[in-house]
Amino acid sequence: MTTAKDAKELAHELADQIPAGWAGAMGAVDRARFIPARIWVYDERDEPQPIDRDTDPQRWWQVVASDTAIMTQFDNDATAWPDITGERPTSSASQPSLVLSMLAALDVHDGHRVLEIGTGTG
Repeated sequence: MTTAKDAKELAHELADQIPAGWAGAMGAVDRARFIPARIWVYDERDEPQPIDRDTDPQRWWQVVASDTAIMTQFDNDATAWPDITGERPTSSASQPSLVLSMLAALDVHDGHRVLEIGTGTG
C-alpha cells in the first residue's frame, strides 16, 4: 500500500517545481487521505475512467501517488460513479504540479496571513 513514503517520492519527482519552504509539507502530506475510494481519472484519449480502491487497489494507489488530477464528482453529483458520461467535473483533487505552481504564484512569506476558501477534497 501507499504510505507517506510515496508522498516523499512524488515530492522528489516534482522537486524542481516546489517553491522555497514547501518541500517539507509536500513530502509529509499523504494525498491518499484526501481521495475517496471511488474516483475518475482521464485516460490517454481524455475520457474519464472509473477506479475503485476496493476492486483495483493497485491502480488506485498508483494514481494517487502520481502527478495526476483526480475527479471525485461530475455534474454536481448528478453523474453517479462509475458512469463515464458526465459532462463536467465539479469536484477534484488537483494535479500536484498545478498546486505547486499556485503556491509559487501566491508568494507567501513568514508573517503573511492567508485565508483559503474552497479546498475541494482537502
